[in-house]
Amino acid sequence: MPEKVDRIPGSALSQLDWVELSNGTPWFFSNDEMKKLGTKPETLRAYAHTYAKAGGFKFRTKLTKDGLFVQSKG
Repeated sequence: MPEKVDRIPGSALSQLDWVELSNGTPWFFSNDEMKKLGTKPETLRAYAHTYAKAGGFKFRTKLTKDGLFVQSKG
């Protein structure tokens, strides 16, 4: 019998408050935080850029050994 789950793995990115994340403040997603979200930095970066494109602005991103920085611009 299949197991009932709350959501498909990886869909946690859509649950983030992207309105707040796009307020111009720099945000840092640590490697541990991304692991909790069940995502990779590349996927988070792609999701941010897709969200920004739909909203008519851009996200600046910077990947480091410790995690991913994101900041909206424009």
